[in-house]
Amino acid sequence: MKKLFCIILILIFAATVHAQDYEITIPTATAGDISRLSNAVSISNIRDGIITAYANESELMTLRTILPQYAYNVRSVKKLSKSANYIDMAQSIEEMKDWAHYPTYETYVAMMEDFAAKHPDIAQLIDIGASAEGRQLLAIRITAIGDTLPRPRVFLTSTMHGDETCGYVLMLRLIDYLLNNYGNDATATRIINNIVLYINPLANPDGTYYGGNGTVAESRRYNGNNVDLNRNFPQLGALAKSTQNLEPETIAMMQFAKSRHFTLSANMHGGDEVLNYPWDSFYESELGLADKDWFEDICQKYIDTLRTFAPNGMKTVNKQGYVFGSEWYKVAGGRQDWMMISERCREMTIELSTIKLLHCDLLENYWQRHRDGLLLYICSALQGIRGQVVDFNGNPIKAKIYLDGHDYNYSSIMCDAEGQYVRPTLAAKTYNVCAVADGYETQCQEVNTKKNELAVADFTMSEGISEYVAITTEKTPPKTPQITVHQGVIEIKSAQTIDRVEIIDALGRRICNYNPKSDTFQCQAYNLTGGIYVIRIQTGGVIASSKITITK
Repeated sequence: MKKLFCIILILIFAATVHAQDYEITIPTATAGDISRLSNAVSISNIRDGIITAYANESELMTLRTILPQYAYNVRSVKKLSKSANYIDMAQSIEEMKDWAHYPTYETYVAMMEDFAAKHPDIAQLIDIGASAEGRQLLAIRITAIGDTLPRPRVFLTSTMHGDETCGYVLMLRLIDYLLNNYGNDATATRIINNIVLYINPLANPDGTYYGGNGTVAESRRYNGNNVDLNRNFPQLGALAKSTQNLEPETIAMMQFAKSRHFTLSANMHGGDEVLNYPWDSFYESELGLADKDWFEDICQKYIDTLRTFAPNGMKTVNKQGYVFGSEWYKVAGGRQDWMMISERCREMTIELSTIKLLHCDLLENYWQRHRDGLLLYICSALQGIRGQVVDFNGNPIKAKIYLDGHDYNYSSIMCDAEGQYVRPTLAAKTYNVCAVADGYETQCQEVNTKKNELAVADFTMSEGISEYVAITTEKTPPKTPQITVHQGVIEIKSAQTIDRVEIIDALGRRICNYNPKSDTFQCQAYNLTGGIYVIRIQTGGVIASSKITITK
């Protein structure tokens, strides 16, 4: 009996490992709530009134609880398996020189090692971690030794959906282009001299080499554990999954991002042609985007560059070629929003081609389409504000950097361990830049930004009580609450409901905590010793603070 039970377990395990994948098409008219649908299956695109999605066995079962079976069509991905006739595999680095092949997995690893070996002064091979099946997650770090000013850290990655392989070859070619044109091409030289660039061409090697290390012809969307990696990141708010089982690839990417403190990143996909910027999991009415104008400016420049080569390119989703992610469709557990919220890194998703697994003869065409746009996107990290925050002894401070009157909803950034920061912005604008850190006096300075330059705003902070800059979920910050101290009574008046009041002493200790839930509030100050205090007030989406002086 025990032997039979073990056999059954083995069969179940085998069935899980080789679980069937499905392509699903659903007319939007019968889809119902697309947000709810996105939580059940992995939506790939929405075009001409048709949703294309992918599902494994369990996801297909979930779909059946949402929609009646007549409302969608299901096809086995194995029946749609790509013909190997148009997939030419390179067995060596030499065979990849014409860029008209896909590399075998072994050739890919050899290429990454070769980039670092041939350009040791500006290139370094980075091991991000391992996939579910033990394949390497690799990146090339590209930068030249130079000045000590803070440099933007930019991260480009591709093919976290294993069958979306256009970006895989494009990223390999971009590495090759930058390394071989350093010192000769002005843009390549500017990038390498002023940016710390990381490029990860293959984020899901198990999916790409699902048919074996020698071919990408049987590539699939999911990783080795049958999970969509771009639905696997921790998520904020209503779309958060109740249980978050993170994959090895997801954990490795999260740890990599947290250790590098990226300024800007981009994630290459396929299956459509559009530039997708945050938010993916929230409508703008649910979570506004402080840097929307910046994202749209970058997108427009990319599209203008691409259409000089391909006038009809990037028009499958809309004519402008870029979209606020959730306006296309909502995504739960995507990397883009996680990078923005958790790491405060500006990230965009680039859908490179309508065809996921491109014919090798088309790889050159898509390189020509996207090369200058990709270079332009990398260089966008070199416009904005940079600086360092230290104390009077020169020790770095991990301060928060706010653009007063601009930042809200996770758009402020953090200094790194060296106290350095880089904040991309629009050009020809004036910003009030504020550095805030517990135990230090808040400092602000006015900065004028210029085209294609990083203005410098350094801070030397004094010990004291920090005054928190107002951060609001509204585009126009509401009026700051009025605070008066008279005859031993602290009084607060606000145009909005006062949700919370905290009083902090000079040592940073919270000594009073109230939840008024009204637009006026009073408390006695008799029990406070004389000195300086900070009152923090939460009103709706605003957290603001102010200093008060208690005299005895």
